[in-house]
Amino acid sequence: MKIGCIIPAHLKSIRFPKKILYKIKGLEMIEHVRRRALLSIQLKKRVHVASGDSNILKIVKNNNGKVIKTSQKHSNGTSRVAEALKKTNFTHVIILQGDEPLIYPKYIDKFVMEIKKDRKSKIDCWNLVSPITNPKDLQRKSFVKTKLTKYNYIESLSRIYNEKKNVYKILGLIALKREAILKLVKIKPSYNEKKKYIEQLRIIENNMTLKGVKVKQALPSINEKRDLKKVVETLNTNKIQKKIFNNILI
Repeated sequence: MKIGCIIPAHLKSIRFPKKILYKIKGLEMIEHVRRRALLSIQLKKRVHVASGDSNILKIVKNNNGKVIKTSQKHSNGTSRVAEALKKTNFTHVIILQGDEPLIYPKYIDKFVMEIKKDRKSKIDCWNLVSPITNPKDLQRKSFVKTKLTKYNYIESLSRIYNEKKNVYKILGLIALKREAILKLVKIKPSYNEKKKYIEQLRIIENNMTLKGVKVKQALPSINEKRDLKKVVETLNTNKIQKKIFNNILI
């Protein structure tokens, strides 16, 4: 088993164009994410950024990061990672979204350990999830939510839930077996997936298993420009986040 991390990156975000290169406290968002992944003990520095955009690749390379150049024609991060994966020997790939600048390295470690624990199972994919504590977020369409089964399997995905119990936020950390992601990208997205703009629907709609890996705290991600304020505030006031930020600047 060889688990690696690939961060797909592009400049055409619908809600916040070019957000991946937006500087937060003087550092590009993509670098916040990549450097936090490098702090993961379990990943052992197996972290790559995959992009078809020369500006992104240049910034990462200038910071001594590992990059994989991909086509610019990808419609989603999963297909971009699938292309990049072929240039590695990873048996499992963790897809870390580039708009998660507050991701805890310990969350990534827990995620990797969960995959290792399930090594003899028939699970195809894993997704990090966290509780939703603000009821208003249940109606917020900018991020995906899920309900979990008794054994933490994901069987439904939506951007809006009316019920409050057992609803979790889908975080920007998903892992797939090599054969699973290569199979998925050959399947055309359903009408439901395209309408809701939820990539993980392709997994559960094609009878593949997706397991939720729970963490206690929901971390602010950046889906819209207004989310920047919360992220900067957290970096300035949260002791753990301040320590991680100082570590990635070393």
